[in-house]
Amino acid sequence: MKLHQIAVACLAVCLMGSAVPLADIGEIPAIVAKAEELSGTCGTDASWNFDSETGVLTISGTGEVDNSLWTSNPSMRGLIKQIVIEEGITNLKDGVFAGCVNMTDVTIPQTLTNLGSGIFSSCYQLTSIEFPDNITSIGDGAFYQCGALTHVKLPARLEQINAGVFSMCSALTSVEIPEGVKIIGGSAFSDCNSLASVNIPESVTTIDSGAFNNCRALKEIQLPAGLNSIGSGAFYGCSGLTSLNIHEGITNMGISCFAGCTSLSSVVFPAGMTTIEESAFSGCSSLASVTIPDSVISIKAGAFANCFSIRNVFYGGSVRTWNLIDIGSENEKLTNATLHFSSMEALVSGDVNYDGNLTVSDLVQVAQSLYRRHPLPRHCDMNGDNNVNVIDFALLKKALLDK
Repeated sequence: MKLHQIAVACLAVCLMGSAVPLADIGEIPAIVAKAEELSGTCGTDASWNFDSETGVLTISGTGEVDNSLWTSNPSMRGLIKQIVIEEGITNLKDGVFAGCVNMTDVTIPQTLTNLGSGIFSSCYQLTSIEFPDNITSIGDGAFYQCGALTHVKLPARLEQINAGVFSMCSALTSVEIPEGVKIIGGSAFSDCNSLASVNIPESVTTIDSGAFNNCRALKEIQLPAGLNSIGSGAFYGCSGLTSLNIHEGITNMGISCFAGCTSLSSVVFPAGMTTIEESAFSGCSSLASVTIPDSVISIKAGAFANCFSIRNVFYGGSVRTWNLIDIGSENEKLTNATLHFSSMEALVSGDVNYDGNLTVSDLVQVAQSLYRRHPLPRHCDMNGDNNVNVIDFALLKKALLDK
């Protein structure tokens, strides 16, 4: 009986409700609107509007957009599919659109001049970006981990590519860098595993540490004539790189700059270079030919460590000047290769310090080496028996006294 009464009462309420016009119930339209459309401010003179049905976030107004956009709606990041930034906005604050994981498209206005650090980082579904030419600054890590981004054409007024801007953009295949860019920052394109093509304009003077680290698809790189500095590990692990021609003017190549480039078959160092840094080409297991100018005075430890394929070294000087180079440890693959000299300058017998003359200093060094049983070069073998011993020391002493 009680159940029957309850059912009748509910039916009566429903019938009463159906007799009331929808327009007379004020709360329902407000609730529906809130479910479909959100809005608010995101800067002093900027506002936002989000259509939950289409997933489009529209930014309008003037000046800078800040992170107040998310203050009351933090979960909205995951719902955004498209961002439209209207004309009038000039600056986007650091990280303001980071983590919009389902956003595929963004429209940037001509009025925008600056993109903050991490601005679109971890926007995993972003497939393309078109920069207006007025942009002069893109902050560190701006597109970090944008794994669906495939092609980038940077704005014409950009002068520096900051650190980590496109790091870990694993689908990025090509980049267009405009003339006028002077610096490619540290890790700017690191771990862009699909990057096969990049043009580096003549205006670039510095490639910072790790800039193209682990860009395994990169097969060729044309270094500009104006480049003077390559940072540590700049091309570390670029296993697809096959050849390298380093222009004159490059005075600084950092530690491990081309280490792990396992497909690199040849390298030509420019005239004027004085030092080949530590581990610079370590692990370049396919490297077969190395050309070194006579300006080099130091080859640091491990510069050519584990370069198992080196067969020929073309040196711009003579045997004497080659022996003056300070060659560090773990470079045996280089020193044991076939050496080709540009100059056939004859060595002076017994000249162990390679200054071109036999002096008392040479005699002292020979005596010390014999006493300590250290090896001596072949041109100290005065009697031609393929062995340097006290007899050769005596003959060297006689030759010095006869001068």
